[in-house]
Amino acid sequence: MAAQKTIVQRILLSPWLIVIGAGCGVLIGLHDKPLAHTIAPFGDIYLTFLKMTVVPILISAIALNMGKLMSSGASGAYLFRLLFAFLATFTISGIIGLIVAVIGEPGNVGAEDLRLLGSIVQQGGYSPDLEMALNAPPAPPKESGFLPFLLQMVPANVFQAMASGATLQVLVFSMMFGIALGSVPRETSGSMFHALESAYRALDRLVHWMMYILPLGLCAMVAVQIASAGADIILMMMGFVGVVGACYVLMFVIGVLILWHRLKCPLGTILSELRQPLILSIATGNSMACVPSCITALHEGYRLNERDVGLLVPLGIGICRYGNVVYFAVATLFIAQLYQVDVSLIQMVFIVVGCILAGIATAGASGAVTLAMLGIVLGPLNMPLDGVLPLFIAVEPIMTPLRTFANVFLNCVVTALVSAAEDTPDEDDALEEIDPTAEGAPAE
Repeated sequence: MAAQKTIVQRILLSPWLIVIGAGCGVLIGLHDKPLAHTIAPFGDIYLTFLKMTVVPILISAIALNMGKLMSSGASGAYLFRLLFAFLATFTISGIIGLIVAVIGEPGNVGAEDLRLLGSIVQQGGYSPDLEMALNAPPAPPKESGFLPFLLQMVPANVFQAMASGATLQVLVFSMMFGIALGSVPRETSGSMFHALESAYRALDRLVHWMMYILPLGLCAMVAVQIASAGADIILMMMGFVGVVGACYVLMFVIGVLILWHRLKCPLGTILSELRQPLILSIATGNSMACVPSCITALHEGYRLNERDVGLLVPLGIGICRYGNVVYFAVATLFIAQLYQVDVSLIQMVFIVVGCILAGIATAGASGAVTLAMLGIVLGPLNMPLDGVLPLFIAVEPIMTPLRTFANVFLNCVVTALVSAAEDTPDEDDALEEIDPTAEGAPAE
């Protein structure tokens, strides 16, 4: 019976079943519009349940990971090098996403397509209080500048921020709390670490259960989109998919060159050693499932220090979702172009910072919950998310494996840059290895 249950679970969590669910939604939307509108409430309920987990997962996962990093016992020099590598890669990811999106212009569509997308915003049912079509003038922009942006980041009352859904403020609090928690002696903070990990595990289990019915939820959401707009919506989003894919290809090429320079070995060897984790990332859409194979490839294949790899791989894949940063940057420009909003240079700086914070916030998030973190970037820019969220959900089965591939590969690159060679003496004798199973999310 247990074996049979395992097989059923594997089938329900199969990426192919998710694709089938989206395909069924397309067919229902095209050929049975009354049925599409009948099942639409199920899609709304499913999306609401996913959003319900955003804030608690954000607090538990971010505070837990940041606290473990600060209490890992690493020396100041090692920690500085690690944080610099993380921040530099985050920044480069956001900049590449912006540049390619500016060049590719995925959101610049024709007048007819713009009218169609505007009808989705108003009729999709995902934001009943939204009164603005895509071709309508945008709301007056909020005051820009560093001080207003900083004020939007820091919560005066964290409980009020949680209640009002101010995700950016909750994220900042979670990071600061995790850093402070990591500086408290283990004999005092151990119980809090256990509590956070227990909370995260419970939320992880909740999201995992919801993944079993993801094909049905996706079918309902896609069906009502297609019934309202037709199959053209999928085709119109292919420009967005192509721009994001171009970013990932560019970063893959850069990453391979960095590994080639760092490891001094043939390109064929570099790609061969990472073959298993990269194939696994595409097949499963699950970053954490790739942690063991990444550790094996970097330690045994590239001969990097085992304790460095054991710390950096789970920590990086758990927190540093570089592929998500690229995705958020392109998505932000896509939305700005749809709404015909001119983005200034200073706003682009804020977008990069927001995308980094949103990428960190996706620790513990997956699927539609990951998309919800885009609100961290759009909020300070006064651009809506709920109205255009169905557009991104429509192509999510394509984007999930691509984001996961980018997250896994770029974290392998950063680990190779920071880690010492196997025959190099340890400079951090007190460095503790972090349990790979406790550092991240079930997907991406």
